[in-house]
Amino acid sequence: MKILDLKFLTPNHTVRHLKFENVNTNLDAATLKDCMEQIIALNIFQTTDADGIASPLYGTPVSASYITKDEEIVYSAAQGLVDQPAA
Repeated sequence: MKILDLKFLTPNHTVRHLKFENVNTNLDAATLKDCMEQIIALNIFQTTDADGIASPLYGTPVSASYITKDEEIVYSAAQGLVDQPAA
């Protein structure tokens, strides 16, 4: 499975990730940067401090990367114990 990891810098200069599974893996850098800028412009992801002041969670696009994830199920309630090869 491929995961799209969008990395942003917050207005407080911390790094924040937004990850998506089952994505189109044929997107180029310009398209992804444009999508990240649209996410920022929508301003729908916010946090509120103790004084009730809202600030955006995503500020500046840093990077976009595809991560390949291999899942190995060791135990599943639906299947019981999964046999593992002897070491």
